[in-house]
Amino acid sequence: MSCCFTALVFSTLFATAVAAAPPATPSAKVTPVMTATASAPAFPAAWFDKNVIVTNKEGYVHVFWNAQEARGALTDPDKRVLLARAARRLAAEKVRAGVDLVKMDVVFVRERDRYGVPRWDTLEKVAHLEFSREALLEGLKEGAVPERAQMAKLFKVFEVR
Repeated sequence: MSCCFTALVFSTLFATAVAAAPPATPSAKVTPVMTATASAPAFPAAWFDKNVIVTNKEGYVHVFWNAQEARGALTDPDKRVLLARAARRLAAEKVRAGVDLVKMDVVFVRERDRYGVPRWDTLEKVAHLEFSREALLEGLKEGAVPERAQMAKLFKVFEVR
């Protein structure tokens, strides 16, 4: 009798749960889109986590940023400003305090192998930046839009390809 009672109770609960569940709809694939302007960049921290590699080298820290998903924003005429603001954010969030020199390479990874590793022969170089972490964090406040003269003082190297 207890088996029948258990089966009756569970079948009733299961039927109630299935009836309350929303109808199944095909899930659409959501592609992350990065929309940004010089005055309001939209660089979510989670986006950087997936696309940034930080490596400690002798005398400096190397930051490698795959900006493929930001390609649309980085074709904008304000891309130098966007790169400067992204460098500031990465320096604040990804580079540990006490590091002075940061060298940052921004690339577009066009292809990956079947394991998800970038195919190095398909990299398209976007920019190479070198800066002092402390000087950048002090000289460029979060949310500020840097001017060309200020960027020349903050960055030792600012090459855009």
